[in-house]
Amino acid sequence: MPTQSHRIYTQNELEDLSKAELIALVQKLQKLPAEADPTPNKREATLQVLVEQADDFVCAIDLQSRVLTINHSYRTYVKNHYGVDLNIGDQAFGYLKPEQQSYWAHLITKVSKGETIKKEILSTRNPQNYWQFTFSPLYDSDRQIIGISYFARDISKLKLSEQSLQLQTQELAKVQANFTTLINNTDDFICSLDLDFRILIINNAYQNFIQNKYNVRIAIGDIIFDKLPQNLRGLWSHLSHKALKGQKINKILQSTSDPNIFWEISINPIYSVDKDIIGLSFFIKNIGELVKNEQALRQLSQELAEKEANLSALIENTHDLICSVDAQYRLITANSAYLNYIQRRYNHHLQKGEYMFSQSSAEIEHYWLPIYNRALAGEAFKMERHYLIDNQDVWLEHSFNPIREKDGKVSGISFFMKDITLDKQKEAIMRENYQQLQKINAELDRFVYSVSHDLRAPLASILGLIEISRAETQLESRDNYLNLMQKSVKKLDSFIRDIIDFSRNARLEVNRDKIVFADLLPEILAELHYLPETQYLQITYHIHQPFDFQSDSKRIQVVLQNLLSNAIRYSDKFKDQPYIHIRIETSPQEAYIVIEDNGQGIGQAHLDKIFEMFYRASTHTSGSGLGLYIVKETMHKLQGSIEVKSELGKGSSFILKIPGLPIIYNKEV
Repeated sequence: MPTQSHRIYTQNELEDLSKAELIALVQKLQKLPAEADPTPNKREATLQVLVEQADDFVCAIDLQSRVLTINHSYRTYVKNHYGVDLNIGDQAFGYLKPEQQSYWAHLITKVSKGETIKKEILSTRNPQNYWQFTFSPLYDSDRQIIGISYFARDISKLKLSEQSLQLQTQELAKVQANFTTLINNTDDFICSLDLDFRILIINNAYQNFIQNKYNVRIAIGDIIFDKLPQNLRGLWSHLSHKALKGQKINKILQSTSDPNIFWEISINPIYSVDKDIIGLSFFIKNIGELVKNEQALRQLSQELAEKEANLSALIENTHDLICSVDAQYRLITANSAYLNYIQRRYNHHLQKGEYMFSQSSAEIEHYWLPIYNRALAGEAFKMERHYLIDNQDVWLEHSFNPIREKDGKVSGISFFMKDITLDKQKEAIMRENYQQLQKINAELDRFVYSVSHDLRAPLASILGLIEISRAETQLESRDNYLNLMQKSVKKLDSFIRDIIDFSRNARLEVNRDKIVFADLLPEILAELHYLPETQYLQITYHIHQPFDFQSDSKRIQVVLQNLLSNAIRYSDKFKDQPYIHIRIETSPQEAYIVIEDNGQGIGQAHLDKIFEMFYRASTHTSGSGLGLYIVKETMHKLQGSIEVKSELGKGSSFILKIPGLPIIYNKEV
């Protein structure tokens, strides 16, 4: 086949080539050689070149399916994919499988009867390839069918484009449906316009509003400003022209017909892919309820701020320590009193949001966490706790209360710390007064009993002795009666003196005197020298007082007189060397006194009772039973202590510790 060509044609030129011209060329080429003109004319040469250069497959076969002509593209494809060099005279479909040959033979038979067949066939070798075939009969000059021509074109890209376009069209339809549903299911007004302000999109809410408000039916394609009342056109036209210049419009306008309606208006330019403005979009929303809610919220916020200010002033103007924490033990709020307490106690400035125990030791944290957790579990409770702050005893009452949300869930704790030190002190005083009152009442009961016995008995004895003395004529007997009366009077005097000492100790404050034991002790012993037991007793003392000592001399004298008189009265004259030994050692802070004897001693059953009022360890005792009680009460008044060690038949030791009062020296000005 001649393949000469004057120039190379472009693909577009080949696609524009008329299939009729290709068919004419094939018909020309398939003529018998004897009849063919060996010199093709210019048109035939051109057609031959076009067929050879075509990307489409061009082929002509006779009625026995033998190749009459085939172009370069078709021959190359068969050779590359099937390894067959297809030439003129070869079976056109001989390289195919039998079932494929049968398929093509069926088509050839139909075309050989004058039918033109066009088919799109999916490649069996590559499922991504689509081929478009056109089969046409070839006629001779007598209109007799002498063969078949067919053209094949690879339309895979076209098919993929069609499928993609179809999918995109479907997706676009979905998007449009969703968009339409979306804009029609909102109460907001949505609209878009082109550059001439014609409506491109408008939702039902906007259409219905304009219909109901202005009795105008508006639709896509309408110029929107033609549908609005005259008094609104100027404003909307002005805003729209600003948006067409690229400006975004956001405004809130109050309705002229209803003061409760506020419109939030957003007008934005619509841009093309090339960033040219091609229209406008309108979004209009009724925010009347929102504005109303905002106004209500603003008022509530103001009221809340006022309440918070009042509450803040309230908690700031109290001496109580007030604080609240969240469920993670972080500080929510606290008044100045509490913050100052933390600063003073831990030297730490506690901040809002800070962990409550960040400034504390692990020991303090472990103590308080279970208490906090009780409140977080919903329990409201109080507790009292003692602290030592600035070297002072302080009692605080802690009140814990859970903070609950509306649903009842506990979200934190509020607690109050109240200084109850004064209350505790008053309570202690009241408790002490109550105990003192009970003690006084008990002592009064015993005192009344003792007075009725110890005072009346001597008086009754004296009266009896007086009556006997009147009847007695002998002077010797009268002197005996007088001695007995004197003894009873002395007993009464001793009892009354004990009562006076007791009364003075209870009523009078402690005096501050300079005590010189070397002077005081001999005076006391001189007063006791009249007691008959002193004649056989050896009384010795040792005093070591290198420093000044101050206390209440009267009370110390009462204590020593009572202890020494008891030691004298209850001495044991039957022992070889009865003695009483006194040892006194002093410092400015304390006087240490020991009175030791080898007298009768005290049985163990009585040792813990001898300091009780009117208690007598022996029925042979002649005393009032007040002496040791007065000693104990006086030592209590002096804030001292007394200890006794005794064994029946061997003797007793009384150990006294009397604290000295701070020494005050007189200074000359």
